[in-house]
Amino acid sequence: MAAHVPWTRVVAPGETSYQGERVELLAFIRKNRDRLLLKPNDEYGGKGITIGWESSADTWDAALSAALETPFVVQERVRIAYEPYPALIDGQLHIGERLVDSDPYLFGSTVDGSLCRLSTVTLLNVTAGGGSTVPVFLVHT
Repeated sequence: MAAHVPWTRVVAPGETSYQGERVELLAFIRKNRDRLLLKPNDEYGGKGITIGWESSADTWDAALSAALETPFVVQERVRIAYEPYPALIDGQLHIGERLVDSDPYLFGSTVDGSLCRLSTVTLLNVTAGGGSTVPVFLVHT
């Protein structure tokens, strides 16, 4: 499971484990914003997410304080796939790196299509203004 789900904890005072070590969670969150993000437990569309490595220390501290008032989780940064994608900008073809999020539609154990989102910003969420949904084609050769 660790290969597919990032290290995640509910934001609350107390101890937890990180890479086999015991840590005091709130101190760990404050100290390691460069590799963590905070997410509301019950939101959607990217609302309320604070990306530590893109935040100032003051913004991170404020987000952590807010996370103690309502259910939040903290997650470790994971490597996201970047791929070259074409874009037509002012009538010119540009190839640029985009974050890629592909989400298969599963029906039982059968994949029957997928959603693909692309973005130039870390918060890859269309409703948050961070990306676009693009068509997915299956090409048989």
